[in-house]
Amino acid sequence: MTTPNYTSEQLQEIDALEAKYGFPGLIVAGVDAGVAATLTPSQHQHVTNWLYIANQRFGEELKSQLGRSPTAEELANRLSLSMAINQRVRSSAISSANIIH
Repeated sequence: MTTPNYTSEQLQEIDALEAKYGFPGLIVAGVDAGVAATLTPSQHQHVTNWLYIANQRFGEELKSQLGRSPTAEELANRLSLSMAINQRVRSSAISSANIIH
Protein backbone atom coordinates (compact mmCIF):
# COMPACT_ATOMS: atom_id res chain seq x y z
CA MET A 1 0.00 0.00 0.00
CA THR A 2 1.30 3.44 -0.85
CA THR A 3 0.72 6.56 1.17
CA PRO A 4 -1.30 9.08 -0.80
CA ASN A 5 -0.06 12.61 -1.24
CA TYR A 6 -2.94 14.73 0.00
CA THR A 7 -3.40 18.40 -0.85
CA SER A 8 -3.95 20.86 1.97
CA GLU A 9 -7.68 20.88 1.15
CA GLN A 10 -7.81 17.09 1.33
CA LEU A 11 -5.93 17.13 4.64
CA GLN A 12 -8.53 19.56 6.01
CA GLU A 13 -11.27 17.17 4.87
CA ILE A 14 -9.53 14.30 6.64
CA ASP A 15 -9.03 16.38 9.79
CA ALA A 16 -12.77 17.19 9.74
CA LEU A 17 -13.59 13.49 9.37
CA GLU A 18 -11.34 12.52 12.29
CA ALA A 19 -12.70 15.37 14.42
CA LYS A 20 -16.28 14.26 13.76
CA TYR A 21 -15.89 10.50 14.24
CA GLY A 22 -12.62 10.14 16.13
CA PHE A 23 -9.86 7.74 15.35
CA PRO A 24 -10.30 4.90 14.65
CA GLY A 25 -14.05 5.50 14.86
CA LEU A 26 -13.88 6.91 11.37
CA ILE A 27 -13.37 3.34 10.14
CA VAL A 28 -16.75 2.31 11.50
CA ALA A 29 -18.43 5.49 10.29
CA GLY A 30 -16.88 5.16 6.85
CA VAL A 31 -18.38 1.74 6.19
CA ASP A 32 -21.86 2.91 7.20
CA ALA A 33 -23.74 3.42 3.93
CA GLY A 34 -25.33 6.67 5.08
CA VAL A 35 -22.02 8.17 6.18
CA ALA A 36 -20.08 6.78 3.22
CA ALA A 37 -22.43 8.57 0.84
CA THR A 38 -21.42 11.90 2.38
CA LEU A 39 -17.65 11.40 2.24
CA THR A 40 -15.41 13.20 -0.18
CA PRO A 41 -13.14 11.03 -2.32
CA SER A 42 -10.13 11.80 -0.10
CA GLN A 43 -12.10 11.00 3.07
CA HIS A 44 -13.27 7.75 1.53
CA GLN A 45 -9.69 6.85 0.57
CA HIS A 46 -8.50 7.64 4.11
CA VAL A 47 -11.13 5.35 5.62
CA THR A 48 -10.31 2.63 3.10
CA ASN A 49 -6.60 2.89 3.87
CA TRP A 50 -7.15 2.53 7.62
CA LEU A 51 -9.62 -0.32 7.18
CA TYR A 52 -7.03 -2.09 5.02
CA ILE A 53 -4.29 -1.51 7.60
CA ALA A 54 -6.47 -2.76 10.46
CA ASN A 55 -7.52 -5.81 8.49
CA GLN A 56 -3.95 -6.62 7.44
CA ARG A 57 -2.68 -6.29 11.00
CA PHE A 58 -5.53 -7.81 13.00
CA GLY A 59 -7.91 -9.55 10.59
CA GLU A 60 -6.50 -13.07 10.89
CA GLU A 61 -6.03 -12.76 14.65
CA LEU A 62 -9.64 -11.72 15.14
CA LYS A 63 -10.91 -14.29 12.65
CA SER A 64 -9.27 -17.09 14.60
CA GLN A 65 -10.64 -15.73 17.89
CA LEU A 66 -14.16 -15.10 16.60
CA GLY A 67 -14.51 -17.98 14.16
CA ARG A 68 -15.63 -15.54 11.46
CA SER A 69 -14.39 -12.46 9.67
CA PRO A 70 -14.33 -9.41 11.95
CA THR A 71 -16.60 -6.43 11.44
CA ALA A 72 -15.23 -2.95 10.85
CA GLU A 73 -16.17 -2.10 14.45
CA GLU A 74 -14.22 -5.07 15.78
CA LEU A 75 -11.21 -4.09 13.68
CA ALA A 76 -11.45 -0.50 14.89
CA ASN A 77 -11.71 -1.65 18.51
CA ARG A 78 -8.66 -3.90 18.11
CA LEU A 79 -6.73 -1.03 16.51
CA SER A 80 -7.70 1.20 19.45
CA LEU A 81 -6.50 -1.43 21.90
CA SER A 82 -3.20 -1.80 20.09
CA MET A 83 -2.70 1.97 20.06
CA ALA A 84 -3.47 2.20 23.80
CA ILE A 85 -1.02 -0.59 24.60
CA ASN A 86 1.71 1.00 22.49
CA GLN A 87 1.11 4.36 24.16
CA ARG A 88 1.45 2.80 27.62
CA VAL A 89 4.65 1.03 26.62
CA ARG A 90 6.11 4.27 25.25
CA SER A 91 5.05 6.21 28.34
CA SER A 92 6.63 3.61 30.60
CA ALA A 93 9.85 3.68 28.57
CA ILE A 94 9.99 7.47 28.74
CA SER A 95 9.32 7.43 32.48
CA SER A 96 12.03 4.83 33.00
CA ALA A 97 14.48 6.82 30.90
CA ASN A 98 13.74 9.96 32.92
CA ILE A 99 14.36 8.13 36.19
CA ILE A 100 17.72 6.84 34.96
CA HIS A 101 18.87 10.31 33.99
